[in-house]
Amino acid sequence: MSSVTPSILVIIPTYNEVDNLIPLTRLVLETLPDADVLIIDDNSADQTGALADDLARSEPRVQVFHHPRKLGYASGIKLGMEHALRNGYSHMLKMSADFMHNPRYLPCLVAQANDYDMIIGSRYVEGGGSVGDNLLLRSLTTQFNKLAAKMLRLDVRDCTSRFRCISTALLSAIHFNEITSDGLAFDLDILLRSMQHGCRLCEVAVIYDNRRVNAHAGGSNNPFKAMASVIARWLQARPKQTEKR
Repeated sequence: MSSVTPSILVIIPTYNEVDNLIPLTRLVLETLPDADVLIIDDNSADQTGALADDLARSEPRVQVFHHPRKLGYASGIKLGMEHALRNGYSHMLKMSADFMHNPRYLPCLVAQANDYDMIIGSRYVEGGGSVGDNLLLRSLTTQFNKLAAKMLRLDVRDCTSRFRCISTALLSAIHFNEITSDGLAFDLDILLRSMQHGCRLCEVAVIYDNRRVNAHAGGSNNPFKAMASVIARWLQARPKQTEKR
């Protein structure tokens, strides 16, 4: 295990998170005292953007980017990835602004950063799980992840987790700016490209907390739309049958 301390940029995309932003950011800064935070606000309709600016003025480890209009989840994450690459961070860590991803797990992800290219906060390894979601949604999400892993031949339990720490070396290799999808499909495409590149990956057990989830944040989480994107990628990956003579 390497003793080099990774330099971490925590990316927090926001949309209408005025109640969560300050307590979440303070917890992140306390939990990872050597990390910086980049808040990317997707033109929130409430005061989230202004609140983020106030936070950045009082805390030098916080920076804020504003979208001029609502551009979606993937646009913000790409912006954060570019910023991490340009500014020499060794890793970027992305998490939800609504406490679905509890900051207490951040050290668990960062602890693996020197040995893996991607560390996933996983609901589906031993010790992982979720609270606050209804049984139907939990069942759909579980089955979707199993099916996605099988169809796309991914040795990953939680394909759709957005709680990820990724090395910037991997990001620079997978040409993420070429990806045109959004929502969960974007996260699947990042994972697919990473695995095709030979990514060293591990999953760390986390408990998702869905009790405070902002329904407007993070792009499309619709499992049916995500399933359609998996089928599309499966069809693209199938070897073409040779034409009969």
